[in-house]
Amino acid sequence: MLLAIAAVIAGLALLVWSADRFVDGASATATHAGMPPLLIGMLIIGFGTSAPEMVVSALAAGQGNPGLALGNAYGSNITNIALIIGLVAVISPIQVHSQVIRKELPILLGITLLASAGVLTVLLGIAGQAVLGNILASLQIALAKPVRIGWLTPLLGLFVLLAYTTEAMTGFGSIVIALSLGALVLPMDTLMPVLVPLNLLLSGYLSIRYRRLVHWRLLLRGILPLMAAGTLAGYLARPWLGQALLQTLFGVLIAVFSVRELWRLRRGPAPARPHGAGWGRVWMLLAGVTHGLYASGGPLLVYALSGVDLDKSRFRATLIMVWFTLNGLLTLGYAAQGALQPVWPQLAALAPVVLAGIVLGEILHHRVDEHRFRQVLFSVLLLAGLALVF
Repeated sequence: MLLAIAAVIAGLALLVWSADRFVDGASATATHAGMPPLLIGMLIIGFGTSAPEMVVSALAAGQGNPGLALGNAYGSNITNIALIIGLVAVISPIQVHSQVIRKELPILLGITLLASAGVLTVLLGIAGQAVLGNILASLQIALAKPVRIGWLTPLLGLFVLLAYTTEAMTGFGSIVIALSLGALVLPMDTLMPVLVPLNLLLSGYLSIRYRRLVHWRLLLRGILPLMAAGTLAGYLARPWLGQALLQTLFGVLIAVFSVRELWRLRRGPAPARPHGAGWGRVWMLLAGVTHGLYASGGPLLVYALSGVDLDKSRFRATLIMVWFTLNGLLTLGYAAQGALQPVWPQLAALAPVVLAGIVLGEILHHRVDEHRFRQVLFSVLLLAGLALVF
């Protein structure tokens, strides 16, 4: 008995000493290599401290207990975040830099959403392993280098994959999702010339596929003239507003939209109420302004068209043609400004990601509980919107 107690005490003492040496060595490695401490934490400390969990999970999966392996993986992360960080904060207050909130936190939210989708759909097979492994490698590469668009392309690719997978699953706007998350790590002026031309791949394909369902009279006489005028106004106003104000206004728009959608998911859709001809035109014009500013006029346009007597398939086909037309005009504007030439490498790299997201969304369409998925998605967008504001 005494020998066992002595062994426990000696083990704890050795653990404290080795942990101290481990941290000192990791800090020295980060300093000499010029690498961010976060990357060292992810690579050396993260892998070192996660080794027991990996062994236990592998043994459990090998013995036919995948639930135990999954619970161990998620449980260890919950303990690390809730218990260890909380205990450290009690012992010594943690100073959180704005970069952590604006860059690392969105990464965490995006990966958590992706992993949650995998659990909900039992997607964690070979394909899921490949996706998560590529994300891990991409993030380590991005964090190891200075913050530049070239090194943040893998991270933007993650957001684009999530956005277009969601678009294919639910029909919800891909640019809204990609811009909401991407604006947390990159300037909007850098993102827009990338995201808008990418959207032409999907909207162009869908416009051709569903062209016979388009309500051309509503499109040409009602929506497009007002939306085009508003888009032009928003596009011309961007240089005068400044990046800080644009980001704050977009954060407010996304936060309000997310709260509204979460409320609708909780209470059920309310009966559509027509706005009247006058107010409907006002909302369409405002939707065009938000599209010119952020290529995200969908939320206000859908609100403007509430109460319009149109079946779901024709309504969706008409909106697709709206986005194809307006995004085509925005792309021409970016080309005239010379904003497309610097981002051709990113467009070429992300185009296959868009196609992969569409295919993945089609596969997941009948496997995922759309109601639950929307709850998770709009919760993440709400946090992203608040992060953009504050």
